[in-house]
Amino acid sequence: MTSSPRQLEALSSDAFINRFAQIGTVVGIYAAMRRSREVRSLHAAMREEMVSEADIEAYVRAILQAFVPGQQFSHQLSIAGIAVSCVGINKAFARDFIAYLASMRSIEMQLASQVAHQALQSIPTTIRQTIAEGTPDYEVRYLNSVPRSDAAQTTFIIDEELVDA
Repeated sequence: MTSSPRQLEALSSDAFINRFAQIGTVVGIYAAMRRSREVRSLHAAMREEMVSEADIEAYVRAILQAFVPGQQFSHQLSIAGIAVSCVGINKAFARDFIAYLASMRSIEMQLASQVAHQALQSIPTTIRQTIAEGTPDYEVRYLNSVPRSDAAQTTFIIDEELVDA
């Protein structure tokens, strides 16, 4: 396995995970993550294209190897950190990552999903243009009103890995 960029590795550290595991509310976790050095660093690296979509996909694949059905996923705060880092990144992958994670209904990753939902709600309602698969023309949608079926226009690594678990 190739190593992940240091900005992603920082989200897996015990210090990062333990800091947010002590916060009692989803709103509190989201707010603290927005201010954290690790999330701000990843956000900047994504904005400057030092961390790519492929880097994030590889990182998520790697940490999902620890997924055990029926148990709280030990890296869900790391995945939540990615979603918070994606807020304000003007790329389809970033928007779709947040929306997809927010739409997940997995008990094992419930906290990550709730933090992503908070991130999704923090994004101002804006019009965006997307090209839906099989649709040749643009469709205009409001970001905060994307139906669940449209939130996962692309298949994310999370589904692929959890199916094999």
